[in-house]
Amino acid sequence: GRKVLGIEPETVRLFVRVGSSEPFENQIAAQVVDELIKRNCHDLELDISGEGGIISQRIAERAREKNYPLTIYPTSFAGSPDENVRFRQGEKMVEATELFDRKVTQLWMSFRLCVQNCRIRGMKEDSRMSRQLRMRRVIQDEKKRMCIETKKIMKKRLKHSPDDADAGVLLTSLALKQGLPNEP
Repeated sequence: GRKVLGIEPETVRLFVRVGSSEPFENQIAAQVVDELIKRNCHDLELDISGEGGIISQRIAERAREKNYPLTIYPTSFAGSPDENVRFRQGEKMVEATELFDRKVTQLWMSFRLCVQNCRIRGMKEDSRMSRQLRMRRVIQDEKKRMCIETKKIMKKRLKHSPDDADAGVLLTSLALKQGLPNEP
């Protein structure tokens, strides 16, 4: 009787055909929309930082071309934490802006909270996503807020990007928006 989020064993890998006359954004958009249609999924949350904004636009265009109803929830990992989101800290509720240095930290810590409260199921311990989630370092800033290491620093340290973990974090964020509770 509890709402939980089921995670597929691995994320879907998208491939760009090098040398294709089709721009990479269009190639990615076509694959994403095809995967959404396969799963009868009509909601998608995307990081619009960097090239994500352009890819988001191409996905929306591709969905319209196919007459596929799709709602895209744009999220900027580089943005500030949500002012209207509160987290339990001991006996009191605290705003996300007091706990996290930026939006990406809020999202990663929300995912962690959902895992700790048994709201996420099906994640394999040896999956790419799980490994990436465990590898990202968390520190406190001068204001005593949680701060995950930047993607640039993590990529330099580990020689790869945490793309699978970011996908799981965005999926969880979307599930929270649609009613998944993050408490036990």
